[in-house]
Amino acid sequence: MGSAWQSLSHSAKFSHMSTERHIAIAQYRVKAGGEEKFKDVLRQHSATLRALGLITERPVEVFLGTERKLEGPFFVEIFEWAGGEEAVGLAHTHPQVTALWETIGELCEPRGGKPMFEFVGVAPLSLS
Repeated sequence: MGSAWQSLSHSAKFSHMSTERHIAIAQYRVKAGGEEKFKDVLRQHSATLRALGLITERPVEVFLGTERKLEGPFFVEIFEWAGGEEAVGLAHTHPQVTALWETIGELCEPRGGKPMFEFVGVAPLSLS
């Protein structure tokens, strides 16, 4: 398997956004039986990103569910990068973060033709 953090690095790009806020929505297909360890790693992930000043004080949200017609735990993690593109770039090169991403990769699996994890970058949109 290629490096988990390299896969993440290629997936989480925000350069097309025009606002300063960069919200990450990470989707993880966790191996069955690995839920508790994965929760521990997600706790470490958010704590590390926050301690390094890479995410804002906005609470990290984590959800657990299932995907239609697919077996196995499906986690979603939502957080806000601090400093936008610069913070994303720093995360991709920081050894503490990349070590956590390697562990995340070990706990996840591709499922139903979908990759082990997917990352979407979004920005708030005002409809008024």
